[in-house]
Amino acid sequence: MSASLSPYLNFNGNTAEAMRFYQSVLGGDLNIQTFGDAGVAQDDNQKNLTLHAALTSNGITLFARDGRPDVKVIFGDNVHV
Repeated sequence: MSASLSPYLNFNGNTAEAMRFYQSVLGGDLNIQTFGDAGVAQDDNQKNLTLHAALTSNGITLFARDGRPDVKVIFGDNVHV
C-alpha cells in the first residue's frame, strides 16, 4: 500500500520564489498560476501573486499560494495537510 502526502503552504507574496527553491532541491515539475493568469486580480499589485502552485516530485505533491495583500498569512497557521 502506498501513501500520499500533499501539504498546502501559504505565503505573504513570495510563493513563486519559495516553490522555485523547493524545485531546485527536490526536482520535479512546477506549475504556477498567478491571480493575473486566472483573471481574479483586483489591482496591479495582485496580478503577480501566486493563486496556486503545484510541485510534483517523486510521488510528493507540494501545493502553495500567496495570501491577498489585505489578508496576511500568520506563520504557524500557514500549513494545511
